[in-house]
Amino acid sequence: MQKEQEQFYNFILGETKPEHQEAVKALLVDAFANLDTDNFTKADLKVLATKLTPLLKEESVTLVTNVFTEFGKNLQK
Repeated sequence: MQKEQEQFYNFILGETKPEHQEAVKALLVDAFANLDTDNFTKADLKVLATKLTPLLKEESVTLVTNVFTEFGKNLQK
């Protein structure tokens, strides 16, 4: 895992409901694997965000959504 990925991973886990930590870890590991092989697209980001949103603390949804939006601007595909 790259340094930036680890920071994002820890950030997202901090915004996740405790009972969903393991599910979020699995989603992020899969996303990072695709990102590392250049197989991660804006569509993939949207799917990831859709899966993650219900697992987040309610007060964190807007913050995480904004982070995803900013990250999506950097994706080429």
